[in-house]
Amino acid sequence: MKTVTSITITPPFAVQKVAVPLLWQHTYDVVRRLPAHVSILYPFVPEPDLPAATERLRDLCADVTPFDITVAGYGEFPQVTYMQIEPSDALTVLMQQVHAAFPECEPYHGTFGKDVPPPHITVGVFNSKNKQRQATFPAYEPMTFTVDRLHVNLGAENRILTWLVRDVVMLGR
Repeated sequence: MKTVTSITITPPFAVQKVAVPLLWQHTYDVVRRLPAHVSILYPFVPEPDLPAATERLRDLCADVTPFDITVAGYGEFPQVTYMQIEPSDALTVLMQQVHAAFPECEPYHGTFGKDVPPPHITVGVFNSKNKQRQATFPAYEPMTFTVDRLHVNLGAENRILTWLVRDVVMLGR
């Protein structure tokens, strides 16, 4: 069984209440094995390298002040619908710093090349544009929350197993 790791932000319960029912309605098992989340880096390092990499991440995050982000509305990629994260300089800088600190970790296996998609919370994955267009997503009030930690996760690639939070890395000192 091949394991895979990731770094994510897990939004609070208020966001989960909107996102999780949509995940169960509009995605497949692989997406539902983590709570609704914002990916910072996927895949992260191989499992044997995780302790040392997490310490590097902890050092990097010690100088990052917690910040707020707002989830508002929906956006789309081809065959993916997501809850939008409003532009956030702090989140952009954090992602750039994490990616620069781990250049051996190619975001999304290089699927998007250098154009990594903007931060988002996936709530729908479709096998056709037509199915994506037919899906309905409820309106919700914008939700702002403080990002003060990152989750380092471990899962099994292509297996029906729940991902586990292996470590929590706090932002700031």
